[in-house]
Amino acid sequence: MERRDALCPVHPWPNGHLLAKGAFAVAGGLLTLAQARTAAAEGISSELPSTHSPAPMPPPAASERFSDQGPIMVRRWYGYQTVVTDVLSTSLFAGGLATFKLCLSTWGQTDGSCNNDASERLLLTGLAGYALGGPVIHAAHGHWDKAGYSLALRVAPVAAAMGVAAGGGGGAAAPLLFLGGAGAAMIIDSAALGYETITVDTLKVNVASSFDPKSRTGSLVVAGSF
Repeated sequence: MERRDALCPVHPWPNGHLLAKGAFAVAGGLLTLAQARTAAAEGISSELPSTHSPAPMPPPAASERFSDQGPIMVRRWYGYQTVVTDVLSTSLFAGGLATFKLCLSTWGQTDGSCNNDASERLLLTGLAGYALGGPVIHAAHGHWDKAGYSLALRVAPVAAAMGVAAGGGGGAAAPLLFLGGAGAAMIIDSAALGYETITVDTLKVNVASSFDPKSRTGSLVVAGSF
């Protein structure tokens, strides 16, 4: 007997192609909607102010790092010049005092060996240097007002000592007044009046760098005016 297997035909789902088309349509719609939302979000973010700090400016070129800043004002002390003249004048005055001789006379006559001419010259030279040294230095720097103040400071103790001596004051009052006043005048003159403001030109320097790619060497060129 011949045996035949019965074949059962398989019929596909008649609405399967419709469902597939619908799935593709839904997927396409979702993709389109996602793209639209992404574009809208990018547009909104571009309109909002940025919270990030701006990018830092690039550093200036090497040739611009050193430029001419123009003249500047500087306060300078020149009181050491008055100190030098005061030291020299005081030394001369002290030398005159050290070599001064007290001549004893008998019946109005003095010994010929008692001569104080050299000592008197030292005393007068030291006193003149003390009184005029500071004012001359101030005047040389163009400060005539300070020259007047310096002269007044230096003459005041001398005049005061002479007044005390002429009035019959104590024996040690006049010398002490002269020495103390002169010392204070020299210190004030140097420390308080010995300053001036001058204009100083700044250093003009340009720096430029270069690189040779063939030899792989670099160079730095510095140019300026002094």
